[in-house]
Amino acid sequence: MKVLLINDTEEVIPEKFLNDWVKSMSKELSSRKMLPAERADKEISLVFLKEFDAKNLNWNFRQKDYPTDVLSFETEDPDSFGELVFCPPVLQKQAKENKKTYEEELGYMTLHGVLHLLGYDHEKDEEKGREMMRLQDDIFETLLNPSKKKAAPAFKAVAGPKVAAKASPKVAQKKKPSVKKALKKTNKK
Repeated sequence: MKVLLINDTEEVIPEKFLNDWVKSMSKELSSRKMLPAERADKEISLVFLKEFDAKNLNWNFRQKDYPTDVLSFETEDPDSFGELVFCPPVLQKQAKENKKTYEEELGYMTLHGVLHLLGYDHEKDEEKGREMMRLQDDIFETLLNPSKKKAAPAFKAVAGPKVAAKASPKVAQKKKPSVKKALKKTNKK
């Protein structure tokens, strides 16, 4: 998967980490026959929003009145794998609660969102939800500790230099994520 980062926050987004993580995650999902070859080369949009915007989006799409860690959206763009919308303050809080680094929490929730885009769901069926979480935890551990699985891609989460990722005006005009459209509608109200 190719990564398109859109940062509508003042937060610094770990761009290199995300690119490496998505690459490793794609390889792992492909090796498990979970990621169809025709979807493996598509672009995934990773959108970062402020709490207010994340809360509005969560309300508009899920009728939940709080900012959430990640939301997954399918798109109509045939070149797109989908969109994941993150709220960095929520992820930072969860990282502390879960005793993970921010990058690990971001990687975990990126995997979570991708599993949703692949059709997994934990909210409608309790048993399928447990299955999704077991799978998510297994893949996450494999990505963090590739030596435990012989054929796993080599990836280690390390907090390195962070680069602020902002969509350039050219990119923003080329690709208008559905999330942006939804936010514009929300902000007009």
